[in-house]
Amino acid sequence: VITISATMIKTAVIESMAAISAIDQDELDRIQPDTAADIFRTTPGVAASMNGDDPATAINIRGLEQYGRVVVTLDGARQDYWRVGHGSGSFYVEPDLIKEATVIRGPVSNAYGSGGIGGVVSFETKDAGDFLKKDERWALSEKLGYEDNGDGFTTSTTGAYRFSDDADIIGNLIYRDRDSYTDGNGEAVPWTGERVTSGYLKTTLRPADGHELKLGAILQRYNDQITGSSGSTSPTLSRYDTNTTNQTYT
Repeated sequence: VITISATMIKTAVIESMAAISAIDQDELDRIQPDTAADIFRTTPGVAASMNGDDPATAINIRGLEQYGRVVVTLDGARQDYWRVGHGSGSFYVEPDLIKEATVIRGPVSNAYGSGGIGGVVSFETKDAGDFLKKDERWALSEKLGYEDNGDGFTTSTTGAYRFSDDADIIGNLIYRDRDSYTDGNGEAVPWTGERVTSGYLKTTLRPADGHELKLGAILQRYNDQITGSSGSTSPTLSRYDTNTTNQTYT
């Protein structure tokens, strides 16, 4: 007799039979993350790292990371980015898209079908219902940012429209342009600038009671420079102008 059982329901983190942390929308609004790594600054047992010459993020859970040890999903789609050499196991995600991030430590992440021995990090993007108030049919927001250590400009535009109680749509467009930043001695750290363009569209349809269909697309393009050994600033290493395109459809 073979019995297969899967349970994945919304419950309080404290009631779960696993080491779980959840960063919800209220916490994200408080943190105001500029990168995906900022989301996990206060999450126990979790370290998120970024190299200055690579906009990708790598997650470390209890000392395990990369090469499939920690699985990252975005709306259920695995982010299996791979680059030959250092940095394998990193992923690309814009924090402005995120509604909730769930971290499960250890191999008890079978509800996500991951098989990651270190754990799983599950990102969930915003729905129109998370952006619109109950009595709103449409809404638009604009977020601007500027940083002066390595002149950087960020613009993020989000809009949503509710056709009816059974259909809505949300979209977001992000553009970041950053120059190389300077260290404590006032010297520019080479190859740490980047340009990021990200588009996001998600629609939710409810054809009948108890039925819900979500269609989503996330398109990201990163223009930066990476060195022969990621994270090294040695002037003797080869460097490459890199264009990375990441497309996620759900």
